[in-house]
Amino acid sequence: MTSEKTINLGIIGVGQVAEFKHMRLLSDMPDVCLHSIADTDPERLEHVGNRYAVERRYSDHNELLGDRDVDAVAIITPPAEHVALAIDAILAGKHVIIEKPLCLDLGEARNLIAEAKKSPVIVMQSFHMRWHRLILEARTMVNKGQLGEIESIRSVWNSPINYDGSLAPWRYDRTQGGGALLELSVHHYDLWRFLLGAEIEEVSAISRYTDFADETAVVIGRMSSGSVATAVFSEKTSHNIEVEICGTEGRLAIQCLRFDGLEFFPKTGVPGGIKPRIERLTHLVRELPHGIRSNRPGGEYMISYEKQWRHFIDCVRHGKPVACTLDDGIKAVQAALAAVESATRGRHIRVADATSTVMPIPSGS
Repeated sequence: MTSEKTINLGIIGVGQVAEFKHMRLLSDMPDVCLHSIADTDPERLEHVGNRYAVERRYSDHNELLGDRDVDAVAIITPPAEHVALAIDAILAGKHVIIEKPLCLDLGEARNLIAEAKKSPVIVMQSFHMRWHRLILEARTMVNKGQLGEIESIRSVWNSPINYDGSLAPWRYDRTQGGGALLELSVHHYDLWRFLLGAEIEEVSAISRYTDFADETAVVIGRMSSGSVATAVFSEKTSHNIEVEICGTEGRLAIQCLRFDGLEFFPKTGVPGGIKPRIERLTHLVRELPHGIRSNRPGGEYMISYEKQWRHFIDCVRHGKPVACTLDDGIKAVQAALAAVESATRGRHIRVADATSTVMPIPSGS
């Protein structure tokens, strides 16, 4: 357990996610020092190191892990590298937080869990949306039974990326973790479980690929509770992150990119009526303080990263159990692998029976 002091953090992998989503927030946290970075790309090392004034820069992650001053590491590399790097970090005695998806091979992930169980270090899966304020409020409402029995959950995640040839090669390759069926979808498989307190039993998926792997996908699932789940994921249209939970007593809509994006609709009444519209205006006024506090790039979405990091640092300081485990990471990947297999084979797949590795796109498709 680390004493009450500044946590020296090492970042392994300093691509755009590390630079713009993690390190931008970490650089403003007074109890965290961006101590070291490691990357095989010398230009990224120089650019990111200069931007955040990181003095210790390593081209080999083993050199960073061998630095005795490093307390914890974040693994933000391409997904295929996550497990091996995490095991190296655990063996080096470093606390670890791992970007999603956890793995692309369930066998490797189970080896990671075995190593983590033998070590006293803190190991956490990164699913920052669990710390999104509106997601947490929605979960509380579900747990209190305000929606009644849950009938369905629907989610959307659109995150356009620029296909001008500048992307890392793995982003085009399903077997390396690229595409909406893997890179985007795991967030929402985790949210289905997190919000409903149920497991994903089976999925059916179709995907579209023209410029790259699984650029757009639709997934239908069934939860262990009997609830039906649906999702649309795309890397080719405008930004949107939303979740809708429907129960016997009403419907809850969550727009994750808006500070006032949580709205409950009772089973009676029409959403477009005068009373609901007045209530919506009242809700907007009530939420304005949150909007003012989150008035920065990314709003509540980026704040969820900060809250996740504060949770991880608190666990490192005090030896607390993490709220998002390796098992959570594996279960999200299992659902993703089942969806990939479904899209490939053209039939529904039971999650427990899915392949343990990523099924490639058939040749000629």
